[in-house]
Amino acid sequence: MAQMNVTASLTLAAALLAAASSHVEAAGALAVSDDCRYGRSVNVATQDLARQQALDACNQTGGSNCRVVATLRTSCMAYFGDLAGSCKARGLSTQSDGLARLNEAFDKCESEGGRQCRVIAAACDTSGGQ
Repeated sequence: MAQMNVTASLTLAAALLAAASSHVEAAGALAVSDDCRYGRSVNVATQDLARQQALDACNQTGGSNCRVVATLRTSCMAYFGDLAGSCKARGLSTQSDGLARLNEAFDKCESEGGRQCRVIAAACDTSGGQ
């Protein structure tokens, strides 16, 4: 009888861990338009749903030619655009360190010729860290 209780407890613990880990594996996405409008989604069950929600959110802002530029799974991202040049220069980073992520995205925007690079969007999913 004691062996049966241990087996039942282990089975229950495994089921709870599986349920918890599926929550940790949240997905997110960022969609941006040619004119720096954006939509994002975080903590969504699947990558496909995260992409669709980000596109829908971008389109609802009136963005032209919205497209997904980043997907997230237990991570973060920063996205910069050049506000002086109609958002033609852009920078994206998914580095794990928050400050490094911002610096890399800013540097990428400037390296594309950006003169007034600013944060357009930043997001983390459930366990994306900083």
